[in-house]
Amino acid sequence: MIQVDLLKPAGKSEPATLDRPLDHLVACHQRIEDKLVVLERAVAHLEDRTDEALYACHSVGAFLDAGGKLHTEDEEESVFPRIRKHAVGEELAYLDNLELQHREVEAFVSRLKNQTKHLERDPALRPVRETLVQTALKLAALYRAHMASENEVLTRIGRAHLDEVDLAEIAFEMRLRRSHAA
Repeated sequence: MIQVDLLKPAGKSEPATLDRPLDHLVACHQRIEDKLVVLERAVAHLEDRTDEALYACHSVGAFLDAGGKLHTEDEEESVFPRIRKHAVGEELAYLDNLELQHREVEAFVSRLKNQTKHLERDPALRPVRETLVQTALKLAALYRAHMASENEVLTRIGRAHLDEVDLAEIAFEMRLRRSHAA
């Protein structure tokens, strides 16, 4: 029987470059997708490989909490405000909706982390295990829809409204944010 490494993503993420902030955001989405695949694989093995699956859930939750926070800050503090200077109507509503989606994803990441902690203390809690599976699957679905929209719509809007000065400022802020996070 072939054992699958629950912590290893299925694919290979593209390297991100902060020199091209919009491309960096898309590359971050691929890394998040890799973690979502790990999460789905982990919850599928909560019964037969409980410790390993919980460790994978814990690792994914920590990544989404830390890396997801930086990613959201990149968008909400650097990208969105610069786009808002030029956006109108539907574009502004779209950015508002993305921020609401960020809050929803953050709430699901928090639930994932809390449910994982409960199961790490007592893996026999079947109701918590079932809830963890549902939380993980809902989180993956929400995140995927959100990332697909950003990859298509946000990058298009960004390319239409952001000039070289905006992009250079965004890249600088992203680097600065990461230097403080390290």
